[in-house]
Amino acid sequence: MATRMHGIGNRDVTDAPPFARFENEIRGALEGSVFVGHSAEMDRNLLQRKLTGWNPSVVLSTMPMARIFAPEQRGFRLDTLADAFELTADLPEGLKPRRATYKALITARLFVLLAEKADPWEGLNRPNPADSETQTPV
Repeated sequence: MATRMHGIGNRDVTDAPPFARFENEIRGALEGSVFVGHSAEMDRNLLQRKLTGWNPSVVLSTMPMARIFAPEQRGFRLDTLADAFELTADLPEGLKPRRATYKALITARLFVLLAEKADPWEGLNRPNPADSETQTPV
């Protein structure tokens, strides 16, 4: 399945260093950060299998964001949205679809685009349920 999804097979990683060699560096990079991915829950679960005890405080997934802020799209796969929003323009040379760096950059671009579509004031007029007895909704 990994080969089909990422184009990386066992032969490609035979000589790769073990994950443990980079674990502390990865933990340091993730510490206190907002975790963003296209299918962030799946990515988080995968990382949690390797990084015992790691649990990000904020997880944002661009797939459900796209369903909310761009419902007119014909599909919500990352490559479909990348094409629809022209997110592959001006990519650095050598990036290949389905590889981690490519997907991270496209996901970051998609996140920014979707965040700009979000109404930052939405929800601010909703009363706090805990204060319902003392406040009148605006």
